[in-house]
Amino acid sequence: MVRAASEKLWWTFRTEHTLWTDFMRAKYCSRVHPVAKLVRTSDSHTWKRMLAVRDEAERAMGWRLFQGRVNFWWDNWSGLGPLGRLYPFPGVSYSRAPLLDFVTDGVLDLFDHPDLALAGLQVDLSRLGQGPRDIPVWRPASDGMFSFATAKSFLRPARLVDPDPFLARCWHKHLPFKVSFLAWRVFWGRLPMDDVISRFGHVVVSRCWCCPAPAFDSIAHIFYSGDTARAVWHHVFASLGLQSRHRSLRTLIASWGRSGTHNPLRSFVLCRLPYLVLWELWKHRNGCLHSRDTPSVARVMFGVARGVVECLYRRWPGQHILPPNWRMIVSYLEAHVPRRVIRSVRWSPPSSGSLKLNLALSASEGGAAALVRNQGGGLCYGVSWSRQGETIRGLFRVLFSCLTWCLDGGHRVLVVETSVRDLEAYFDASATTPWYMDDVVSRLHFLCSCGTINFMLCSPRANLPTQALADWALDTPGETAFVTFADLPPRVRALLIHDDVPYVSFDFADPP
Repeated sequence: MVRAASEKLWWTFRTEHTLWTDFMRAKYCSRVHPVAKLVRTSDSHTWKRMLAVRDEAERAMGWRLFQGRVNFWWDNWSGLGPLGRLYPFPGVSYSRAPLLDFVTDGVLDLFDHPDLALAGLQVDLSRLGQGPRDIPVWRPASDGMFSFATAKSFLRPARLVDPDPFLARCWHKHLPFKVSFLAWRVFWGRLPMDDVISRFGHVVVSRCWCCPAPAFDSIAHIFYSGDTARAVWHHVFASLGLQSRHRSLRTLIASWGRSGTHNPLRSFVLCRLPYLVLWELWKHRNGCLHSRDTPSVARVMFGVARGVVECLYRRWPGQHILPPNWRMIVSYLEAHVPRRVIRSVRWSPPSSGSLKLNLALSASEGGAAALVRNQGGGLCYGVSWSRQGETIRGLFRVLFSCLTWCLDGGHRVLVVETSVRDLEAYFDASATTPWYMDDVVSRLHFLCSCGTINFMLCSPRANLPTQALADWALDTPGETAFVTFADLPPRVRALLIHDDVPYVSFDFADPP
């Protein structure tokens, strides 16, 4: 977190013009570029912190070129890092030459630097002169904006071992953080119990206050083997009709999720219930120890029932309003049997005077296809594209090809339908899209402004002809256009003919 905060300071220093950043530039970088500045013992602590993460931060920074006034040698405009370190020419540390000095007729001119020309520098200069200034980009974030979360994930070292899946099950959505954190501490043995304290060499006279019979105060006793814990676990198992063989708390929790059920509401409660029991047992133990409460299984079960009700309210605020009564909750779960809903899935034709454009990606990476059809389901135009490593851009390529064909033909009312959910954000002008897709997004919004284009999501079973064409494109690299029905592959033609036959899908819904 300290290094992420230092990166935030460096990002602010490099991208903003405030009183603090102007002061730091005047004090430390009056003659030398900040990336080329060397650390000195007389520097301030804040400046040393910033220089400690400078190389990593500069590697994660990029630039959208609009004016070309970034430093040619020290700003990471090429993606290779500072060129002044890769090719240390004489006097380059003090160079303030902008990138614009190396551009001739809109093309990067490296005639005086053959070493750089052989390095294969590639830069997009198509936007030069189209903006007021060059914009910094934070590459770890999809939107290009710096955030503390992306900085921490960028700096966080890779795990050498996989995390324990048993501990990962402690964290559930709609479960309070304090409950999940306590369960994590229980399984790690990080609680101030007498058995833990005794491991540090302290002599402890131990006694459990939450059970009628005095016993040693330990994690296993409080949460599993004590009289109160055994009574609570037995009551929960008996009321829910669960059976499990366990010899410790860990085996009890591990075998808890093996009881499968087709009731989504019951599954929701069961996967969170053991951690609520652990939390209430911990509260019961502290109440008996510090508040002199008497041991009570009923009080623990009341807390468990209240925790279940609160979880249900967080998940469904307007449904499943229940009192904190464990018997009523169990009866409600047993009576709540979802009904099976049968739906027909098929391709729906567009309205009169409009066309429908279906998009699909291949099952394997690299293929994309699009089909334009009229109200009768007939083929108007189709495109397939395949190239390894261009999945999303290939999808936009076929989309732009079909949109251009429709607009050139005078068709201004279109419906774009696909099962690719990630495509929805690109049609929404208010949504944040990845910075490296700016050229695609700007072209898409321009084409959408030329007509009335509506976006729809559909089931993959309602888009089978386009899906089959995308799979076929994997064997035919490049772009292929289809103007007539006979040009399509045989499997795609067969699916188009039988596209009016609905498919049946089964789903579950809450009872009325």
